[in-house]
Amino acid sequence: ERVMKMKMKSMLIAFALGLVSGTLPAAAQFKLPDFVAPGSTPSHQTTTEAVTDFYAIFLTARLDMNQSQIHLANAFELKEQVALLEAEQARLAEGNLTASDVKDSVQLSNKASEAIDARIQEGAELSEEGQQYFIQALPYLVSGTLLTIELPNRAQSYVDQLRRDAQSANYMQKAQIAIKLKDGAQVAHQMPSYIRTTATNYKLVMGYGKDHSMPIPEDATDVLGSL
Repeated sequence: ERVMKMKMKSMLIAFALGLVSGTLPAAAQFKLPDFVAPGSTPSHQTTTEAVTDFYAIFLTARLDMNQSQIHLANAFELKEQVALLEAEQARLAEGNLTASDVKDSVQLSNKASEAIDARIQEGAELSEEGQQYFIQALPYLVSGTLLTIELPNRAQSYVDQLRRDAQSANYMQKAQIAIKLKDGAQVAHQMPSYIRTTATNYKLVMGYGKDHSMPIPEDATDVLGSL
């Protein structure tokens, strides 16, 4: 049921915002309802489907993760991070993503996570208002992390499908595929550090919440088993 809800959420966001319009052909956008649900393994996808699948999940994951980071940055009074993250949330809501946008978004997320982690490791105490921000962050952190850990497989599927296409392509098609492969490689390159930073942040935040008797979402432990 949770997977189906997330799939539906991804589809609605992707379709409503015109996901990656301007970076993918119209056919890719019409295929959005068929992208592979989180928790399953992509197979027999066309290149358009593989690329769309990655961007759809990335956008949905980042919207949730970024929202959790806004709440956490407010909780720990990281004003500079709040401003950057709020600007990023507005940019993500536009739905137009390129490989360069993915790189920038991952780097911003990593820096925000590291700033939050530092405050936790310093033993920072939260005000009453800060505690409310912290509690509000947790559901977004759970759902965003659950989708984020799907991204390396989706990025690899994206690159693998392009490589398969290159084997049967003509000269002109290979030139086009080479450009797409460069974008795919750039995206895939960001994933290992993103997953590591996300996992570290998730464990620290949930640990802090438990240590300070915060209400932790019931499914938070399920995510820990996947990290």
